Amino acid sequence: MFEQELECGIKAVLGGCSVIRDVLASEVNDLAVLSKSSNRDMVTEADKQGEKRIRSIIAQTYPDHLVIGEETFKPKPTDGSSASEKDESGASLLTDAPTWIIDPVDGTTNLVYGIPYFSVLLALKVRKSTVVGIVFDLSNGELFYATAGGGAWLRKVDLGTLSLLGEESIQRLNCNKERLEVSQAMVVMDVGYSREAERVQVFTTWMSNLLTKGKACSLRILGSCGLDLAYLAAGRIDVYIHTGGIMIWDTAAGVLLIKEAGGTVLDLDGSEFQYRNRRMVAAATKDLSSAVISMNPLANP
Repeated sequence: MFEQELECGIKAVLGGCSVIRDVLASEVNDLAVLSKSSNRDMVTEADKQGEKRIRSIIAQTYPDHLVIGEETFKPKPTDGSSASEKDESGASLLTDAPTWIIDPVDGTTNLVYGIPYFSVLLALKVRKSTVVGIVFDLSNGELFYATAGGGAWLRKVDLGTLSLLGEESIQRLNCNKERLEVSQAMVVMDVGYSREAERVQVFTTWMSNLLTKGKACSLRILGSCGLDLAYLAAGRIDVYIHTGGIMIWDTAAGVLLIKEAGGTVLDLDGSEFQYRNRRMVAAATKDLSSAVISMNPLANP
């Protein structure tokens, strides 16, 4: 199911990457950078032009589908003057209509600083459920994708032509079920853009607990939520924690990848993951997620 939509989505992502690459080549020594919510929340011309091209390609096949894009998103006010944190997630714009969700460059800060760890994200929701998820690593030519009920997969892309390599390059993705303890786990965390003292304290205390109490094998902050989630689905990392501020375009594709690869996605307290809450714990197994959540300082004040 959803093979036509997946084909359209992959075409749109690769088309958007062509534009992104052209912008980066033209601005290689002077990439124009603007700020959005803060000086840490960056946007470039690559983000803007990439989203524009992805929208255009989708519209050629599905002109009636709705689109939510990071660079064109405007938070929905709750009182006529300002938006609540929950409304800023983008989830409030979802209806039952087919809706594509775009993040043209996830990891813009890495891009700006010259760190080759960023991705292009695209998801399709139908009746508010994600049915297609695509994460493309433009630096390494790895295309991660999933359809609802169809499993999660990795296919290589020729970076010279931005075309799919042969079917022999396709691999099925499965979360790693062998590293069962926190002491064996590769953990990736992110605190987002907020520097509020309380949120930072939760982040640093949780990180300390994972290292001192859980004896985590390794802990990283990589900087691209979508690619982090794809890596979890591929069995390369074992746990992903975001303590607050993620948006629906950061997570929609990756959450489907993890679920189709046999992993679990929850809120920080172990309850069901909700896009509106803008935070998550994703793990390869339920036991591992439970162990990680038990070290959340809010769970054990």
